[in-house]
Amino acid sequence: MKTKSLLTVGLLLLSFITFGQGFMPEFDIYSHKQPSYLTLQDGTEVEGTLDKVSRKRNNIYGLRMEVNGKIVAYDASEVK
Repeated sequence: MKTKSLLTVGLLLLSFITFGQGFMPEFDIYSHKQPSYLTLQDGTEVEGTLDKVSRKRNNIYGLRMEVNGKIVAYDASEVK
């Protein structure tokens, strides 16, 4: 009897570990109101609000940010 209950608990734990990420939502959105932080390849840190994220086949290839009232565009290769 004790072996069956240990086996059941083990299988439940294994199923939670295996399928646990299915309960987590994906994060495909960003806030237009809260500040965003970018670190560029040269080590410069930029703070601003994201205006647009350009994607192709779910890969980011460009970002547009509003920094100090100006719209600045960054290529994905410029961002660390």
